[in-house]
Amino acid sequence: MLQDLINQHAGEISSLLSNKYGLSDQQASGATNNITNAISGFLTNQLNSGSLDLNHIVDLFNKNTPNQTNSLFSGLSNAVSGALMNSGLGQDIIKQISSHGLNDILSIIQNGKLGSIDIGTVTQVISALSGKGGDLGNLLSGLGGMFGKK
Repeated sequence: MLQDLINQHAGEISSLLSNKYGLSDQQASGATNNITNAISGFLTNQLNSGSLDLNHIVDLFNKNTPNQTNSLFSGLSNAVSGALMNSGLGQDIIKQISSHGLNDILSIIQNGKLGSIDIGTVTQVISALSGKGGDLGNLLSGLGGMFGKK
């Protein structure tokens, strides 16, 4: 589900990469694919490891909280940088995209379907969908589905 939500913004992300970083349409499309896969993969790995803090994930996709102060941002930046290493882009561009560009990319995603969520909203949604009060087990189960974990 998260991968689908991120992919809905692929055109906007490609445009950002073309306009702000001077990538050709082909480079921007390839980089966008690498970036969206890196973001989804990083968050899925965090979820599977059991180290994903629900407050951090909620803050990351909430447009009202600063992205770069989120503890997940550094890991996402490294994942994006690693995903772009074999893309043919220069090191300077990769560094810019994996920091400032990632901040812009997260802002694009935040302004989409995920904007303005908070932990209370997530808990209420899980509670309403599960009918079981939104306890942590139900919440984690719901987040597992969000990241495509079956």
